[in-house]
Amino acid sequence: MAGSPLRTERVTSAGGVVLREGEHGQEVLLCGRSSDNLWALPKGTPEAGETLEQTAHREVREETGVEVAVTRLIGVFAQEPWADEPGIIRLVFEACIIAGALRPSPEGEPRWIPLDDLVGSATRDAAIVRAWKEARTAS
Repeated sequence: MAGSPLRTERVTSAGGVVLREGEHGQEVLLCGRSSDNLWALPKGTPEAGETLEQTAHREVREETGVEVAVTRLIGVFAQEPWADEPGIIRLVFEACIIAGALRPSPEGEPRWIPLDDLVGSATRDAAIVRAWKEARTAS
């Protein structure tokens, strides 16, 4: 129908910025998504009855093979121009590894990326990690 407003679907996802100390400084865990050749933070949509922290924990484990402890909320990211996905609301948590080893999943291949390389890149989730790094440096 002409002139009707388009319905915008809202989708919530939760995931984590997982860090480790690598040979050349801090590294961030990303998952290479085979479906669209995109490197992104491990994250996904909540299952029925899950808290968003539980979603972040589960998604990191499913996509990378590692168990994490969620330590704090980094931020809520919505309507971000860099994401090119206006209906998605992302809640991103800081997390640290407590067990497990990296393994591929149906979503793609997990990989450690140097923090400074990611922050300076055009990767979609680089803006989230940049915001986290700036807030962490300021405190």
